[in-house]
Amino acid sequence: MSENSVIKQTLHYQSYEQLLTELKTLGVHEGMTIIVHSSLTRLGWVAGGETTMVKLLQESVSRSGTIVMPAQTPGNSDPSMWENPPIPEEWWDKVRADIPPFDEKASIPRGMGRIAECFCALQETKRSSHPMHSFTALGPKAEWITESHPLEDSFGPQSPLGKLYNDNAFVLLLGVGYGNATCLHLSEALQEQKTWYKQHSAIWIEGKRKWVSYDQLSVDSDIFPTIGLDFEKSHHIQQGMVGNAHARLIPIKELVDFGFEWIKHHREKS
Repeated sequence: MSENSVIKQTLHYQSYEQLLTELKTLGVHEGMTIIVHSSLTRLGWVAGGETTMVKLLQESVSRSGTIVMPAQTPGNSDPSMWENPPIPEEWWDKVRADIPPFDEKASIPRGMGRIAECFCALQETKRSSHPMHSFTALGPKAEWITESHPLEDSFGPQSPLGKLYNDNAFVLLLGVGYGNATCLHLSEALQEQKTWYKQHSAIWIEGKRKWVSYDQLSVDSDIFPTIGLDFEKSHHIQQGMVGNAHARLIPIKELVDFGFEWIKHHREKS
């Protein structure tokens, strides 16, 4: 959507103070740990755009709070699996040889939104080391959340998501729905019955680029919106408006536990 279209759809000027008040009314407060998924377009026009939104989030949790965002780089993967869009098969081997290795500072997140990209670019932001499914964090717990991220546990108990779960963190959805709630991948990773496939990525090992193979959990985010709707039938969560956007603040542990039982139940039925 063009900036002009966003301006036309913004009902009134959204001041910094207004947006900060709306975040606090939603329940965001000092000292919280939150993982944020967002759409700047749906928030409406904001002076300063993504830079302003990052500053607002930082102020809302204060220096004692920690902000986390996804910083996934799906392009650092085997090209034979690419579907959106696919590339010619005769290119595959050349792409495997040319993909730059994951770099915590230089690898730009893809499909995470402008707020997440801006947050990732901050000099003080920490980033986990997974070549496809990294997370960024800023605050007192940032080092702990990002310090280890096993290749074969990108969404599991040893990943940043597992740490957020154990820390009783919250997920903040700003203008996006449950389809963006990455924490529900942890619900999938905790299942007894799950499927793995062989994935490949380019990483640095002892100063050299290596094309490595590892087992990756097969996930299905298409079911997340339905899980979210069912979750809200039995759980009260904080909801409200931040700018033009519908926003939700959800305890990760409650959502992941519900998602785990939902997936288990529906798999047993199928």
